[in-house]
Amino acid sequence: MFCKKILSLLFFCANLAFAQESVLNNSDFEQGDRDWRLTPGFQIVKGAGRNATNALRYERRDKNDYAETVRDFRLEPGQAYRIGCWVKGNIDDPGSHKLGATFHLAFFSGKKLLNRLYLRGLENRSAEWRFISKEIVFPPDADRCRITVYLSRNGLGEAFFDDFTIQPMNEFVLYPATPGMGAIPVSDPRLKLVAYFSGTNPPSGLQCTLTLPGLKPFVADVTNSEAVFQLHGVKAGKTTARVELSDPAGKVLAGRSLPLEFLAPDGKVPENACIIDDRGRAVVGDKPFLPIGVYIGHIRDKELERIAEGAFNCVVPYASLFMRPSPDRPNPSRTSDEGLAEIRKALDSAHRKNLKVLFSLQNVYDFEMRYKVDKWYEIQGSDKVVDKVVPALKDHPAILGWYINDERPLSQLDAVQKRREQINALDRFHPTWSLSMQFTMMYRYAPTGDVLGSDPYPIADASSKDMAVVELAGSMTKKTRMPHWAVPQLFRFGGVKDFDKYRDPTEEELRAMCLNLAINGATGFIFYHFNDIACHEKEAPGYFARRWEELKRVASMLRELEPYLLSDHDPQDLKIQVRTGKLKGAAFRNAGGKNAVLITAEGPGPADGIFVFDRKLRSKYGKTVPAGNGTYRFTGMDICGDLLIEE
Repeated sequence: MFCKKILSLLFFCANLAFAQESVLNNSDFEQGDRDWRLTPGFQIVKGAGRNATNALRYERRDKNDYAETVRDFRLEPGQAYRIGCWVKGNIDDPGSHKLGATFHLAFFSGKKLLNRLYLRGLENRSAEWRFISKEIVFPPDADRCRITVYLSRNGLGEAFFDDFTIQPMNEFVLYPATPGMGAIPVSDPRLKLVAYFSGTNPPSGLQCTLTLPGLKPFVADVTNSEAVFQLHGVKAGKTTARVELSDPAGKVLAGRSLPLEFLAPDGKVPENACIIDDRGRAVVGDKPFLPIGVYIGHIRDKELERIAEGAFNCVVPYASLFMRPSPDRPNPSRTSDEGLAEIRKALDSAHRKNLKVLFSLQNVYDFEMRYKVDKWYEIQGSDKVVDKVVPALKDHPAILGWYINDERPLSQLDAVQKRREQINALDRFHPTWSLSMQFTMMYRYAPTGDVLGSDPYPIADASSKDMAVVELAGSMTKKTRMPHWAVPQLFRFGGVKDFDKYRDPTEEELRAMCLNLAINGATGFIFYHFNDIACHEKEAPGYFARRWEELKRVASMLRELEPYLLSDHDPQDLKIQVRTGKLKGAAFRNAGGKNAVLITAEGPGPADGIFVFDRKLRSKYGKTVPAGNGTYRFTGMDICGDLLIEE
């Protein structure tokens, strides 16, 4: 959940177009240190650059002598960019996280840090210049970007940097939004396709064409980045469509193939199916389903009993492939069939407690990664592992979906998209879930899962008083128009070793995070991580009991909101007259016509705002009071929020 990896071009983004290159002033150091804030260890060296020009040099021989050089600049909000530089040197130790000689980016709004992004740089010795780059979208609320040049903490060696560049990216990415799993009923053959543009001024008059074998092409206008197709005349069965995006002159701007399966009208939907409907909702047992769950390690009966006490309905076991009824004893399985039998017993335990399972396949890939599984018992190769596991388990009543991506970098998303398509072909009735921490680049992750996930973690220590990163994650995911199951922060940074250096999210902060994510369209909440709050009894006796009760109350709030968040009515943005702070709100209406109003303050500092609502509302958390003439006033401090229910 904490991977920080280099970003690179993604294979499926058709027709990537770079605008004229924009270069930072003195990006080549020909004006010495002008605009750069050099610190001890950094110097401008004449003749050391790519063309015998100037270069920035840094050398560290003592791991305690950490230093960095920074500069600030402004970009166009909402625009995608590639930011990069050339680097060479002799790196003896790449340092923490093996990032090496590199740079990182931070986005600010005033003094508020919105997001920070890292990339892997030069990790070894290279006499040749290498280009390293990061692809980002400048956040809508940002007023500046800070680039920090450094050798990773605890690293040793000498590095040279030259020719920093900023390239605006204007690209179209095509992907299906709904229905999920590429499964379209013949009786209602609608497909919503998103044509996402990474620039700030998308062209008008665009059309999408979808071609199926043996049928005339289907054409749909692009409105608000969406093209909705009515695919009448299709027959049941698997096929591959070709979709293309064109401008008014007929020029093709982007295109891709799209694996689909049209479902027969008389086809039976499995009783355990989780369908993603045309509103992006999970539907289980013919009813909208709001996933509320926690990450866990293994499935253990005692943990499941505790989880089932609350309003939770699902879990995400990281060790899904090695689940068994007694995980603390040696694994008795010697073959994949034996392993599957043990997994089904563990799934039985979850089902008996009315808990669904998002089965984790997020580490089943052939590329290098932590805890990689490319061999499982006698089966060699990640694709073959998936081909064995998914068909064998998809009929189990506890299965909710398949967790296939845990913060993979952009450079690996081709494999994640292929995994999604592989699983969709094996199981048309359970979604894939793809999680990203690259919040400004969520559109690149949209083709990799039937449901997207984001994991914004705003709380570190006593200085953490805003949830700007939660707003960024929610708003950028909403912009993709994809279903969103969010991962709110439950844990405390630092683990056992540095327990006292950090702090927990308070109940009020956790509640506000969830409300903000819901305002931004999240329809699932999977908290990270149950085991992180279960391991601090030595540092703080009674810690788990306190934290668990807090989380249960937040989960109960979300369960209360289920009929509002999952209704057939579109939410309405709340128009707030803001006096102080940054506020956001929305009104959700249930099937009976009653409203729930959600409002949050981002922090830091005091928040004060007034809004008009023509129904009588009751505040659940006491931060909103009637202000006369159909108005309500919200006040709060730092990260907070309120829920108002129509009486």
